[in-house]
Amino acid sequence: TGSFLSTVLDLAQWDTMLYTDKVHTQSSRHQMWTAVKLPGGNTYPYGFGWYVGMINGRRAVYHWGGMPGFRAGFARFVDDQLTIIILMNLDDVDVETIVKGIAALCLPRPTQAPPN
Repeated sequence: TGSFLSTVLDLAQWDTMLYTDKVHTQSSRHQMWTAVKLPGGNTYPYGFGWYVGMINGRRAVYHWGGMPGFRAGFARFVDDQLTIIILMNLDDVDVETIVKGIAALCLPRPTQAPPN
């Protein structure tokens, strides 16, 4: 396993950079945020370093993690230009539930099924 040292401000700046082509091209971002195709044709909901899927009915790319004494979450609602970053000095926290709660406060419920 690995880890890194960062702050919410660092991660917010990184998120802002992901809206540009300064480090990653649109093509590389698409690859990062597309589920991997497995042998046999099935897919797994993980791109290059990001889980890909739906949170609260909205398309999202995200990653949670932690170690003893610490939990973190980074969820990017790519169609809504909303990113939720959570850094906690606790390790028994359900980051996914917190992200879903914050997203419910910030984003209206989808009125139709999202495109495939």
